[in-house]
Amino acid sequence: MKKIIDETKGDKGHEITDKGFLTWHVSFPYPEKGVRDNYMMLSIQFVKRMLINWLRFLLYSLTHFYSPVKVLESFLQGFTNYASMVDDYGKHFILEHKYYSTRGRELIKAISSFLKYLGVEKVLAEESGLIFIALVDNDTAYYYKLGDILGVADKERMLTSPSKEIKFLMNTYAEREISRPHMTEKFRTFYKLLYFGLLIPKVRKAFRRAVEEMDFSKLGLDEADRYHVRHNPTYKYSGLTYAERIKAGLAEYPPTQHTLLEIQWNENI
Repeated sequence: MKKIIDETKGDKGHEITDKGFLTWHVSFPYPEKGVRDNYMMLSIQFVKRMLINWLRFLLYSLTHFYSPVKVLESFLQGFTNYASMVDDYGKHFILEHKYYSTRGRELIKAISSFLKYLGVEKVLAEESGLIFIALVDNDTAYYYKLGDILGVADKERMLTSPSKEIKFLMNTYAEREISRPHMTEKFRTFYKLLYFGLLIPKVRKAFRRAVEEMDFSKLGLDEADRYHVRHNPTYKYSGLTYAERIKAGLAEYPPTQHTLLEIQWNENI
């Protein structure tokens, strides 16, 4: 059952007074206070869930500071819980493994293994690995650039000196990102977390074990990926500007013309 707005009162059933925003309903003698609609309530649910998860995490951290792994598990539980709620109420983005790229599937395994070697419970580790990659594997702003950078990663260097290799990859990305400095700062946040985390012997050991299992040949851009980014002028793919890629024969000018669908925005829809 749903109340019917009484459009004969106020401004089509609504008015703003010193008591706030009011909504009148048919057959009700008093208006109802508050601005409410389905989209607003959904947005509020998202923010409330995030706040509750963070409060739970902070409380758990204060009472379990003696167990870093348990604190990490608490964070991951809050993270996966929130992601699952967004997946349920919004557009599904957490998919089966088969929907992710070769690189995506390799990274899901690597992240899951890393967390399990740290001591995180198996199901939680695997769910976390899946969701982390779900955030980037289908987003071209991250997918191609991540592949470009991981394509220059060296497994032996990563095993010998993981902190040094991670720093090298971060510097390489910063040098190649020529138009979106905010992306560099996003990557730098994760870089710092991993860089300082690797100073801890247990973390470094778990990281090396996960890297040892990885197939680095699956991490870079393949032929199809390089085709799709060859004309991108905003990023130095393969370390080359657009002009340099043309000169090296990795791109052509004028670009190949493809059949595209023109979409016109209709403000009345």
